[in-house]
Amino acid sequence: MATTDDNKAIVRAVLEEGWNNGNLSVVDQLHDPNYINHQYENTPNFAGLRGPDRVKQQITQLRNAIVGFQVTITDQVAEGDKVVTHWTASGIGRGQYLGLDRGGKQGQVHGITISRISNGKIVEESTHSDADRL
Repeated sequence: MATTDDNKAIVRAVLEEGWNNGNLSVVDQLHDPNYINHQYENTPNFAGLRGPDRVKQQITQLRNAIVGFQVTITDQVAEGDKVVTHWTASGIGRGQYLGLDRGGKQGQVHGITISRISNGKIVEESTHSDADRL
């Protein structure tokens, strides 16, 4: 049975390897095929963020739009199958992203993601952030 430290390591690996380094294979390895992120259920740009392929698409779009994109974990707490991660993301906009002109602008976003882990994979997340600042 996975420990809370194991669960935190799974979330950390996705942020560091997937989001920071663009290693998309980690998304397939650590996301359940039926993964869902509730933040994006009603967001037109990411409607239907379900499954690893949509996560990989989002990572690619963001890394293409933001130069030097970097996520830093500020704090992480886990209990049972849940991991709460407080994070900061930063980078310099390359142009249009989420319908806004970000060209040349340094941005920083703060957020919290609650991840549910089952059988060594992320099955569900809820993310809350001030993403309009990046």
